[in-house]
Amino acid sequence: MELSIAQADDLNSLTELEAELFTYDRITKKQFKYLLTKANGLIIKAELDSKIAGYIALLWRKNSNRMRVYSIGVSPSSRKNGLGRNLLICSESIAKNYNCSIITLEVQEHNQPALNLYHDMGFKYSTTRSAYYSDGGNALVLQKNIDN
Repeated sequence: MELSIAQADDLNSLTELEAELFTYDRITKKQFKYLLTKANGLIIKAELDSKIAGYIALLWRKNSNRMRVYSIGVSPSSRKNGLGRNLLICSESIAKNYNCSIITLEVQEHNQPALNLYHDMGFKYSTTRSAYYSDGGNALVLQKNIDN
């Protein structure tokens, strides 16, 4: 597994992976392009056998101590190999580099595999956002304090 910062030439691979991962609330190609080129953030990709098998999109605001996991995903065929865990560990290092002491994320309340990973990684429940997703599902907001 190799982790690196995604570049503009990863746009098609990220968009294809997104279509594989999600049936609703997908990041569009246009949104990925913005995240890769203009957003105050970055995308870390995880590659296996020279193919993108996962990613984490991170956003932050200037003069803020919070970093947001905008999205994270691992190809179903690559799960249970530690990619999600390693992407989250990488996000903590990036947060420290940008003087962020809190990482936040939203997760579908019934996504138990993701909830288990986030709990194992030290994320704690913060609040619930009702009808957050386009299918009407609720999001649990989780956060983790990290040492700088």
